[in-house]
Amino acid sequence: FFGFTVEFFDYPTFLFLFEEIFVWKPYQFKRTSKQPMILDCGSNIGMSILYFKHVYPDALVVGFEADKRTFDLLQQNVERNQLRNVTLVNRAVMDSNGLVEFYSDPDLPGSLAMSASPERGLKAKAMIESTTLSEHLNSEVDFLKMDIEGAEGGVLRELSDRNRLKLVKEMVFEYHHHERPDEDALSGVL
Repeated sequence: FFGFTVEFFDYPTFLFLFEEIFVWKPYQFKRTSKQPMILDCGSNIGMSILYFKHVYPDALVVGFEADKRTFDLLQQNVERNQLRNVTLVNRAVMDSNGLVEFYSDPDLPGSLAMSASPERGLKAKAMIESTTLSEHLNSEVDFLKMDIEGAEGGVLRELSDRNRLKLVKEMVFEYHHHERPDEDALSGVL
């Protein structure tokens, strides 16, 4: 589609991502430069990066994906489509650097539910490396996309604490409410 060739784990997830990203267009933003800077947290297999490069072909994109198996397919999709000015980081974006527990389902690679949150009840747990977003945000960013399955609040707080949130012109993030039944942090995020 649109001149791209995409490898994916399963067709229903691919179709969902295509519709969500290319049809609904939640990641469309008003560019103010020919070469916008985009941070894509939670890149999965790269559908969002393909969208960014389709709409903003000269964009500089940094994509973060925590799961190693999904990251390998993401890397393959970027390379296969010869996407330029794309940097990929195989780490979870969190509010601190180090090792974190990461939950996935080996029977559903590329699952959109993978998370550092044990409450999702996924089958497999692994220790993976995490990074703070502020470590990668040293100059103005045109667009920040965050789909990091429950870690958004901590990441936004860390950016604010380090006075880096002001460097983001526009952002879209998926907020996951009631990950923990006794916790609702939407007001703090907002």
